[in-house]
Amino acid sequence: PKISQADFEDVLNYILDLLYTPVAPIRLILLLDQADLFMDQPWTSTLYNAARALICSSDLSTQFRLVLSGSQRLLAPQTAFGSSLCDVLHLHYLHAFDPEQMADLTQRAPGLSPATADAIAHQSGGHPFLAQYLLYRLWERVDAEDLSSADPTLVSHLVSDFLYKRGFELEGWAQEVGVIGLQVYRILMNQPEWLSIKEIIDAVDAPAPAIQRALLSLYCHGVVHQSEGWTEYRYTGELFKRWFNTCSLGIPASVTTNNPWAEMSRQGYPINLQIHTGGGSYIAGDVHTNAGNFVGRDSSG
Repeated sequence: PKISQADFEDVLNYILDLLYTPVAPIRLILLLDQADLFMDQPWTSTLYNAARALICSSDLSTQFRLVLSGSQRLLAPQTAFGSSLCDVLHLHYLHAFDPEQMADLTQRAPGLSPATADAIAHQSGGHPFLAQYLLYRLWERVDAEDLSSADPTLVSHLVSDFLYKRGFELEGWAQEVGVIGLQVYRILMNQPEWLSIKEIIDAVDAPAPAIQRALLSLYCHGVVHQSEGWTEYRYTGELFKRWFNTCSLGIPASVTTNNPWAEMSRQGYPINLQIHTGGGSYIAGDVHTNAGNFVGRDSSG
């Protein structure tokens, strides 16, 4: 049911009163996850205005914190960062773990060998989701109390399993970064060393502002690292690179849409596709378009 902002504040104050102790001051944190998904709703402006009032002018201002999480679409002009709510928010970019942070994560796994920990870091590139997924799957496969029997070969098998069963996750990332982002990623993944922004701009046939946005998107998705000062970039892990090499063939410089697969298909460029047919078999091959219709050829020709 609809309630007024005053009623909502009373509810939050009631919760804080229940949690209050004299020796442990309480702050209430409201997390709105995937906030970019509701940035164009009829009630979005009302939500932003109410949220700003809560953290600025209400009695809760010293006890209440608001966290919005989402993709780089949150930075679009019509979102929180294009409204008055932007004035009272602090922007933080989530990024892939650096080697020290990855070591801190893998050291929490009892008995995990350095070689296996290195394999997880190498495959995930420090991406928090991928790293924790691989660790969790290791925990499922071996003794949960002692991961010493896990080895790099098992990590490689888990990566193959992820690409087969969870490849839709990576396709979603590709949709988010767009074709220019994938063009930029191709340049980075073929160069193990750091590349400057100028080198990337010179290598990609796209406007410089679009390349800058693509780099930010790739960074926010955890598939590239940026150097201090945001002047150089390099790709992170092998898992996304392996998926890209398998599924993102023939991306041309002339494609500018944000939907790479649809546009590439429309222009007749090949896309690698695997179709699970049940019974442990699958069809793999190139998919083209013919007068707007999909035409497939399996791996046997």
